[in-house]
Amino acid sequence: MSAPFQAGEAVWVELCTTDPDAATAFYSSLLGWSVREERIGSAVYRMFSLNGRDVAGISDAATLHGGRPRGWITYFAVDDIDRAVHQAVALGGELVSVPRYLPAAGTGATIVDPFGAVFVTRVRRELESKR
Repeated sequence: MSAPFQAGEAVWVELCTTDPDAATAFYSSLLGWSVREERIGSAVYRMFSLNGRDVAGISDAATLHGGRPRGWITYFAVDDIDRAVHQAVALGGELVSVPRYLPAAGTGATIVDPFGAVFVTRVRRELESKR
């Protein structure tokens, strides 16, 4: 896990749900994940780890991602966030949250693809410093 991320590579997964407490209990019990809570503005983000390695997160749909979407979200590394967002929209995607910088995660934008799947783009060079 020390090799640099490649553009287009999946780099993180997150569950966006209306009941993060119940989801935390479910996945902790099912998969043996440990959880710690981190604040993102006024929201609480649940970070999951397994054997000391971060593996996933859970966000509250009411406070992150504009109240939508719900379900598992995959994060992908990109070299140019503005270009990736522009291209996604041109290809029929819907921009849910404009590119924004989060100190613990880097710059990202949330998009719904034309088939209803949700994904986030993250700037690759910023991801490298978070490893």
